Amino acid sequence: MPKRKSPASSEDEASHSDGSDAPIAESKSKAKYAQKDGANCSSHDGIKILTNTDGEKYIDLGKKRRAIVRSFKKIPLLDIREYYEVDGDERPGKKGIALTLDQWKLLKGGSNAIDKLFSDLNNK
Repeated sequence: MPKRKSPASSEDEASHSDGSDAPIAESKSKAKYAQKDGANCSSHDGIKILTNTDGEKYIDLGKKRRAIVRSFKKIPLLDIREYYEVDGDERPGKKGIALTLDQWKLLKGGSNAIDKLFSDLNNK
């Protein structure tokens, strides 16, 4: 049985299906969502802010979920999305929500009410 290469293999070690030794360039879409080393992270109010290979900053929410502020068709959005892994690279999935700035402000303004709802639920 042939030995499989690990997802962390460098592009120079990969080979074409035709057997040639020319390096395979990593596709832009694969590289876009992979997390950079922990060296490219910062902190704000104790929250770790990471950067993906496309330069977008995000907050890791755990369980392969991220919150990213990005622009789509010149509209700023808070994109909260689940990510999945393909060949060692993380890509955005269908499960998620994108909030406009107004929706984010409304949600943020309702945080005390949401905290109370959680409290009420836990006290039952």
